Amino acid sequence: MKFLPRHLFPVLLVTTCGMAGYAVGHLGISAEENPLAEGGSSDSRRAHTRERRSGENPAENFRRLILDRKNEENLWKVVSRLPAAEIPEALRILREARAITASRTMEENRLDEIESALYYRWAESDPAAAQADVAAMPGAPDEQAGAKRNKLMKSVLNAWMKTDPDAAYRSVKDQYYFSHMGRDMLVKTWTAQNVFENLKRFPDKEKDLFASYCAEAAKREDSRNAMLKALKERPDIPDRDRGYGLLFREWTRTDLPAAMAEAKNVDLPGFEKIVLENGIQMQPAAALRWAAGKNIPPDGRTWWEGYSSWISSDTADAEQWLEKQAPVWEEAGHFEAVAMLRIQQLSKQDKIDLKTEQPIWTALVSKWKSQDLEAAEKWLNGAWAEGQSIPRILSAKGDQGDQ
Repeated sequence: MKFLPRHLFPVLLVTTCGMAGYAVGHLGISAEENPLAEGGSSDSRRAHTRERRSGENPAENFRRLILDRKNEENLWKVVSRLPAAEIPEALRILREARAITASRTMEENRLDEIESALYYRWAESDPAAAQADVAAMPGAPDEQAGAKRNKLMKSVLNAWMKTDPDAAYRSVKDQYYFSHMGRDMLVKTWTAQNVFENLKRFPDKEKDLFASYCAEAAKREDSRNAMLKALKERPDIPDRDRGYGLLFREWTRTDLPAAMAEAKNVDLPGFEKIVLENGIQMQPAAALRWAAGKNIPPDGRTWWEGYSSWISSDTADAEQWLEKQAPVWEEAGHFEAVAMLRIQQLSKQDKIDLKTEQPIWTALVSKWKSQDLEAAEKWLNGAWAEGQSIPRILSAKGDQGDQ
């Protein structure tokens, strides 16, 4: 039999299956050799029984194997057999080994994975004790300790969620550092067919859980479609509007065109505008390009703020897009929108280049006044224009250098 290669330890995630399945699927241990695996051989089970009858202490066996890299598979067999009562001692032994191990090494990673497996094993037998032990560990403001504690809590909750997801969530739902972790794991066990009944069991966390479920459902086409169907068929749901909003908000993050196409079929006033604005907030460049391509007129603060974010992340791309789009919107009479977008450009400049800006603003305002003098004058006299020195740009004479 081959030993487990050293480089595989960082990927030995105990979160994917039970301890028996973990040993079989990730550690190179066959089902026949693993006494915990269903269908394991009678010889293996008899060997395990003999081991217990011989009086060999499981924790001491663990101590003997933890630093013996030549018997890696046997170590993981021992971990998979440890009774809950022996795990605290095994953890103490592991920490002794870590104390003499160099940090940021493959060996340290190996010990971390063994620790996660021990907590997963503990949670299979006594989840409340395993959870309480992790919760008592130091966390913030020590970032390294906090990250370690989060990883171990994830191992505990993953094991517990397989047997009693409600109890697993209740154990952390009021804990600041772990409530989101438990919430996100719990809703992954739900479906669109049972989500509304499940929410009734957690009245104090109903809105938070509903938001998390909708965001999770939006990530996959099958669950998203099932949730859309459930929302359509249940107009009596108190949070129905919010459910639609949360579902589509996550959807726009990954596929704005598809989300916008489906938004037309939602019977909520102004819903398409809400979905588009969500898209502009999360991915402004893609959303603004999409909207302009559909001849959707610019509308309000979300557009200006989205364009401002775009300029901050990619100034040249954002400015090139506006130079091409501005004449189209001016031709359609959207002068204020163009002015507001250009103000976003000015706000990013340390100094105003009058040679560049004065011709642009003079042409814009002149055309605006020729079509709607009152609106143009009102805007020029307003706080937006004054705050960005638009009147001074228009009236500047003589030296046209930076101001």
